[in-house]
Amino acid sequence: MNATPPTARPPREVTPQSPETTPSGQGGGDYSPFVWKQLGDIQQALGRIEASVQQLAVENAKTAQAIERVREHVDGKLERAGEKVDSKLDKFEGTLSGVTHKIYAAGVVLAILVAVGAFVVNKAWDLMAKAVFERPPAPVVQPLPPVQPAPRNRP
Repeated sequence: MNATPPTARPPREVTPQSPETTPSGQGGGDYSPFVWKQLGDIQQALGRIEASVQQLAVENAKTAQAIERVREHVDGKLERAGEKVDSKLDKFEGTLSGVTHKIYAAGVVLAILVAVGAFVVNKAWDLMAKAVFERPPAPVVQPLPPVQPAPRNRP
């Protein structure tokens, strides 16, 4: 692209134009009563606007005070609720701590009972196995000698 600086234009000459004739008095008349009436109406409207603005300022201040009272009330309620929650949580933590200690104690007792039970079952098994598998050998039965008939006595 070819960048050329813009050329300045020469300023135009402006000649003020003046009216060729002066306004005539025909149809114009005296406007002062109309202007004064309009000014009075404007002043009345401004007075009403000022009164409305002042009333709104007073109502705004009252609303701000009411909002502040509500905020303080809500802050108080929230603070008391927070204190209640904190106390309940502390109580719950204490209860939970007690429960966990009881669970740990029950676990220890259960472990001890399992160990004792396992020991008893082991000894019972040993005794039963000994009784079943280590029987003394059965006595050897020897055959009886043949029975001889008893001699008969003859008369």
